[in-house]
Amino acid sequence: MGRRHFHWNRLIEDINPAQPVVQHFLDAHADRFESLIPGDASRTAIKLLSGAAQREALVLTYNDLLLLPGALFVCGPMLLPLVRRPRSFLAH
Repeated sequence: MGRRHFHWNRLIEDINPAQPVVQHFLDAHADRFESLIPGDASRTAIKLLSGAAQREALVLTYNDLLLLPGALFVCGPMLLPLVRRPRSFLAH
């Protein structure tokens, strides 16, 4: 849960309604939802933007989780020279 919140906070730092790109996104989706949804279409557009940010935060968290097995896969063979061979029980 902690990494998802970390990524969420990092993503929403850049999402500011005063930015032209964000304003264009909100306006375009509010116009699209105006005839489809009764009530405040701009609120629905904000929820859509929030959902996209949550999805991206979840993808980044999943990426963090996959980084650990990847690092073990890369570093594991480098540690093999440090492993001793097991003694054979057949040889006395």
